[in-house]
Amino acid sequence: GVMAARTIANERRRLVAVLLTPLMTCSARLPVYTLIISAFVPESLRPWGLDGRGLVMAGMYAFGVVLALLLAMALKWTRLYEAHPMPVTVLPPYRVPRARELFHYVRSRVWHFLSRAGQIIFLVSILLWALASFPRTSRPLAGLAPEAAAAAQIHDSALGMAGRAIEPVFRPLGWDWRVSVAVLSSLAAREVFVGTLGTIYAMGKETHGASGLMRALREATKDDGTARYGVPTAAGLLIFFAIAMQCISTIVIVRRETGGWKWPAVQFAAFFVLAYGLAFAAVRALTVLGA
Repeated sequence: GVMAARTIANERRRLVAVLLTPLMTCSARLPVYTLIISAFVPESLRPWGLDGRGLVMAGMYAFGVVLALLLAMALKWTRLYEAHPMPVTVLPPYRVPRARELFHYVRSRVWHFLSRAGQIIFLVSILLWALASFPRTSRPLAGLAPEAAAAAQIHDSALGMAGRAIEPVFRPLGWDWRVSVAVLSSLAAREVFVGTLGTIYAMGKETHGASGLMRALREATKDDGTARYGVPTAAGLLIFFAIAMQCISTIVIVRRETGGWKWPAVQFAAFFVLAYGLAFAAVRALTVLGA
């Protein structure tokens, strides 16, 4: 989507499109949405009998579109606004492409993406694996199931320590160190969030699968016996993932399309602040309402 903005002739409008494209819901967000919605949103909204989960999922798509439109309107007050865009007076002739030419074009573009962004994604994935694997835990792991042993390792790893270190930053959103670790790991790819939480809660595919993880999230409790997560936390997570730039590949492509790290840095920081602010507002509002 970011690369498709090349077809926009006006440079400022192209930059606006590049900056706002990540707000569109992508397939990488769907596993996160599915987990959170399935765990905390009821199947039926009484007394109307509507499909609650379907409505929330559709609402997440609409949320991204509406937010992008609002931000585009706000950018009219900045230097990125172009009052008189270059008019399009001549349309190119459109023809149905030949299958062979289409195959070669798609193959070249896919290889171009993998050779550029793929290298960064691979390196970041290796880094996250190393942070989750070292230092090795000193706990006795003999007799533990593989999933429980993996959860203990993540708890004592550098990634687990980093999650506990940043936990105070995200505590206003209702996150504990487990969610913080999962969000950190999702920088490589958003869908990694689900796998990381599953490992932390020792919910392997061989035993419980997605249903076990959803049940674990619903039944998780704090030291005082109260629920660790709830509807406010779930709403905050949905909003955060809908806005924040949890995608290394997108950041790399934006850097290449804009010719430097300035705009990716501005984009990452602005979306993080906006995601945190709106998530915090949603959590506080739902908490006050007793949700």
